Amino acid sequence: MLISGYTISFVSYAAPLLLVTGFILVRFDAAGYKKKNMPAEQKLSRFLGWTNVVLGVGMYVLKGVYF
Repeated sequence: MLISGYTISFVSYAAPLLLVTGFILVRFDAAGYKKKNMPAEQKLSRFLGWTNVVLGVGMYVLKGVYF
């Protein structure tokens, strides 16, 4: 049974998760690779982290515009 006005969407869960995991990848994971002198892994970690952050922000913007 659907109750009007009370919905939880996928974006409500995915956007914060993307933002948090992106922050963790950029802040902690990439720094760990830098300490261990692993430039390829650091570069990939930063790329994936910023990708998560951009997708999370994009989801929040789209949620505000369309939902």
